[in-house]
Parts: sequence; structure tokens; C-alpha cells
Amino acid sequence: IDPALWVRVNLGDRCEAAQCTLRAPATRLATRRHYHAKCDHRHGAGAKAGMRFHHHQLEKIRKHQRVHARRAAAASAEEQTWNSPSAVPPDVTEALAAAGLELHDVRVWSAAATDRLRGLVEAQQQRTSGGGAAGRVAWEAVAAALAAERGEGEAELSAAQCMLQWRAVVNQGATVTGVGTWCEPEDKRLAVLVAHFNQAWSSVARYMPGREPKQCRERFNNVVNPALLRSGPWTPEEDALLESMMQQTGHRFADAARCLPGHSYNDVKNRFNTLQRAKNSAAAAAAAAAGGAAPA
Repeated sequence: IDPALWVRVNLGDRCEAAQCTLRAPATRLATRRHYHAKCDHRHGAGAKAGMRFHHHQLEKIRKHQRVHARRAAAASAEEQTWNSPSAVPPDVTEALAAAGLELHDVRVWSAAATDRLRGLVEAQQQRTSGGGAAGRVAWEAVAAALAAERGEGEAELSAAQCMLQWRAVVNQGATVTGVGTWCEPEDKRLAVLVAHFNQAWSSVARYMPGREPKQCRERFNNVVNPALLRSGPWTPEEDALLESMMQQTGHRFADAARCLPGHSYNDVKNRFNTLQRAKNSAAAAAAAAAGGAAPA
């Protein structure tokens, strides 16, 4: 609990707040330990409506502290963001701009737009994660919703700009994990940074808000790498080589991928599992046919 934000009142202590629902009216003695916010935030509904924020539940207290932290982050975002012109070296800025990718520009974000962004992302995450705290986000839909609610004088905000503002400012750079959390603008950004830094993953991740070096490496090697772009099905020769390598290496898919140009780790693993299922199904069918054959 940040003492700069709260006045703590222990059970039985005299509460000197102008208004409070957690003390005895006659004696002003606290009926339980609670905290009064030093800010001017007020409750919007219920018995406390209109009173300055005060609560006894630590979960509520910490949630209110996070509101202050987010607003402080937004106020100083020009210094904190990975992608503002002042924070990104000129060579990285030029590489991103040459590829037609947006830089994060905190100057186009009003406090109201940032609050709407937070609400839209949280709502999407709740839907896609079944009520959990994380989930995939359709940034195009977020940008469209923001455009529909855009206030007078507010800038038009793209899907990429929404993603960068949420990652760098709202989420304060915290690591983003989960299936489906990568998006097309992020993949394009990753490809440019990998080419620029020659797969120095720590440097790449520095300009990928919310991503760790390992995440960048695995995403590039398994999905984004242009060398993986190929068309057509697996050939019989590739299948034979894959099965031979699995027998020799004991299912070391990364080693197999290096010997099969155009195939990623995931591609190799998925193909091997498909071949194994086909073999098992064929063996089961043969066994069933043999068992059901009439005796001679």
C-alpha cells in the first residue's frame, strides 16, 4: 500500500475523514481497518456515492492504486514508450518507417481515448479467455470502436497504434502471453527488426512492447521467417527423411527442421504427429480386419 496515496485507519482508531461508512457515527471510531484515498476520486454509486474513495478490501485498494499508476504512466509516456521518436534510435526509426510501419505516438492519445482503449481491450480479453485476465485482441475491431466514439479534435487511431498504446502505456510493458496474442502489424514489425538487428533477440525485443527475446525468436523461427514460406504438400521424400530423423534423434524436431528447408519446428512436429496418427489408424484397421476374418 502506497502511503503517498492513502491514510490508514486501524480498528478502534479515530477516523478524521469528512465522510466515512466504516466508523461508528457517534464516536467516529473505526469499526474495521480501512484506507482513505488522498486523491479526490469519489465513489459513483451505492451508500458511498459522492464520498471520497475509501475501502477496507485490499483488492479494491490495489486496483485503485493501479489507476494512479496507469495515469502516471500515460503522463510520462513520452519518456517511457519504446517507440516514440525520442526513445528509438534513428537507424531503427528509419528501418520501421521504410517498411511503412507506424511509430507509437503518445501525442495523438488523449486521456479519454486511452481510457476507452483500456475498456475495449479488457472487454475483448474477457470474452476470448472465458472470463480470465488475458486473451487475444482483435485490434482492427478496437480501432473501429474507438473511431465510432472519437471525440471532437481527437486523432484517428489505427489498429497498430492501438496495439502499441495498450502494450507500452496501458499495460506498462508487461509481458503478453497466450495463444493468438500475436497480430499482423506485430509480425511485420518483428520481421523488420530481425533483419535490422540480424537476429540479436535482446535488441529485437527492446522495440517489441510486451515481448521477451525468447518469444520473438520462437515467433520468427516458427511463423514469420520468410524462408518458411512454401507452397504445396509434403513430398514422400520429405516424409521419409522426417521419419528417419525421428528414429535417429528421438523426436528432436528442431534438428529435423534444420534439414528440411521451408519447414518450421511446429511444421515438422505437426507433420510427424499426422504421420503417426495415420500409421496408428492403418494398424488398427488392419487388426480389426484380421480379427473379423472368417476362419478357413
